[in-house]
Amino acid sequence: MAENSKRILILYVDRDGDISSVTKVATPIIGREKNYNAALNFALNAPEDSDLNALFYAIKLYDEFKFKKVFKDCEIATISGQLESGIESDIKIREELDKVLSVYKADGVVFVSDGGRDELVIPIISSVIPIIAIKRVVVGQSEGVEETFVILSRYFRKILNEPNLRRVIIGIPGALIIIYVLLAFLNLSQLFALTFLLVIGLVAFVKGFNVDELVFQAWSNSRIQVISFILASVLIILAIYNGANFAYSFLSKNPDAQVLQIIGEFLMAPFAYSLNTVIICTIALVIFVSSRLLEHYLDYKPIKFDLINLFFVVSMGIIFMYIGNVLKYPSFDFVVFGVNAIFIILLLFLLNIVVAILVRIYE
Repeated sequence: MAENSKRILILYVDRDGDISSVTKVATPIIGREKNYNAALNFALNAPEDSDLNALFYAIKLYDEFKFKKVFKDCEIATISGQLESGIESDIKIREELDKVLSVYKADGVVFVSDGGRDELVIPIISSVIPIIAIKRVVVGQSEGVEETFVILSRYFRKILNEPNLRRVIIGIPGALIIIYVLLAFLNLSQLFALTFLLVIGLVAFVKGFNVDELVFQAWSNSRIQVISFILASVLIILAIYNGANFAYSFLSKNPDAQVLQIIGEFLMAPFAYSLNTVIICTIALVIFVSSRLLEHYLDYKPIKFDLINLFFVVSMGIIFMYIGNVLKYPSFDFVVFGVNAIFIILLLFLLNIVVAILVRIYE
């Protein structure tokens, strides 16, 4: 088919949807008059955008083809994707191209772009209709610089529009700057390196293990349990820290001490109000289990399993209390109401096994 007997479509593709978002004009835009009005509207709202130059170039190309009668007939159209360039954007471009071709039966396409990522849709266009020419519009600077500028500007726009990226790329550096200023004001700027590493480590840990999503989901499901979990965790951490300090102090004074004695010192390390490591950990677990029991009770849900868990926690606390005393004081003889504690411990241990088996059978 001779060139002057073809029907040609001059097609401008705006892959990231800037023209539609700025001008509020729905695509596809078919015809010179509509494209010219859209270009004027776009020029008034975003005169610095490279899409503007490419759109005016497409109109200029249309006028030249019409004046010189290079082809039998030609038409101009603009189609666009979405701000979030991806599969959905490419699907939208393909659908809009089909709409244009249903209105204007073209034999080929002259593809116009401003370079950069818009040319990634060329395989999509060529799979529908032959592309007879590609016109890249580069304005005001070299091609490499222009493409770099377009890519950087679009990434920056994406950062500003996406909350998650904005928090990480802009929010965290801002927080670090504030921390540095505060430390410098307090003459503690030498601690900034450690603070910086701590912040980066916390962010990496939270995002790597989705801690933020898990906490948000847990808070949405049960605020009582989240609060009790935090309280229980704090108590357990304090108890472990206190027990470790006492065990280390004991080992320093008794370098020949056996491992079991050190464990006993850790378990029975005195805490505030005559409490010790085992009692504090038991109280923490009782708080957490009781919060679940309370929540289930308020929601009219069965609480029998929570009562079983509560019994298990208390009984294990008693067992570890006895173990800690025996390890710390080998000659220890604990008697409760005239009954040797070892008998009570064995009874509690057996009861826990029986209860666990019964619960499993019941389930």
